[in-house]
Amino acid sequence: MPLAAEDLSLLVLVVDVNPFFWAQRPPSLPTFHDFLSQLRVFLNAYLLLHSANKAAVIATGYSSCAFVHPTPPVASSSSSSTSAPPSTSSPAEDAIAQLLSFAAAEAERAKGESSSSSAAAAATGIVREQASLLSGSLSMALAYCVKASSKGSSAPRPRILCIHGSPDAAQQYVAIMNAIFSSQKAGVPIDACAIGASDSAFLQQAAFLTGGLYLHSTRPNALLQDLLLVFGVDQFSRDFITLPQPSAVDFRASCFCHKQPVDLGFVCSVCLSIFCAPARTCATCGADFASAKRTRVNPPQQQQPQ
Repeated sequence: MPLAAEDLSLLVLVVDVNPFFWAQRPPSLPTFHDFLSQLRVFLNAYLLLHSANKAAVIATGYSSCAFVHPTPPVASSSSSSTSAPPSTSSPAEDAIAQLLSFAAAEAERAKGESSSSSAAAAATGIVREQASLLSGSLSMALAYCVKASSKGSSAPRPRILCIHGSPDAAQQYVAIMNAIFSSQKAGVPIDACAIGASDSAFLQQAAFLTGGLYLHSTRPNALLQDLLLVFGVDQFSRDFITLPQPSAVDFRASCFCHKQPVDLGFVCSVCLSIFCAPARTCATCGADFASAKRTRVNPPQQQQPQ
């Protein structure tokens, strides 16, 4: 990755707007609109730190994720010669407005999803987990950082900040770990601010493996303070500032059968799927363990001296 100016940075903000999470937010978290107001202040403060700082915002819902700032350009139509006038509001205002629009669309989809899920749960007894699409957001953020950092030696230093509250989704384990290892290889740190009731094992591992910061914000009405004093610090200045030290990181993997963290698991030798109990066949790839022939390897015989 090309060398970048020390005090220039590109911040890719991944914001959790899952309507199921915000409908049952913990008491330490403000309302969604108050949260967006604090996020607006943080974005403005970050952009004021340096005139060349850049920011991008990705909204993470339960069913989709998308860039809300900068918005992708609209393809020009041959039948229309008029173009939309440029926005006169600040980047932070544009991002917050697009976040509200995205959250409203997610809430509308959630209403229909709730009714259908309730009927399915009543019939089958299985409740669908309404987790956020964190794996897709991390992949989009990493791709944006890599593309931005390849523009030359004067490119800003990219980093990702995830503000996440929804519980971890074990079915996204492989995709999230792939994004984490790719970020580690690309030299893009992942910062994480957990705003849910419990810690996020995925984001703890992401921050630890990529050299980022992890903070579980549990103080009432202190989210803006945590964002400004912890995550507003650029990578160069972090060597000179005392920042929160990471707590114990949960490195346990999640089993593919029950989606729960396991201390001791059984790994498929074909597809590397993890299970909490032994089985005759792999539920992921269908490998048959029972029919596999076990061959005994004899140790090499030592030659007798002549």
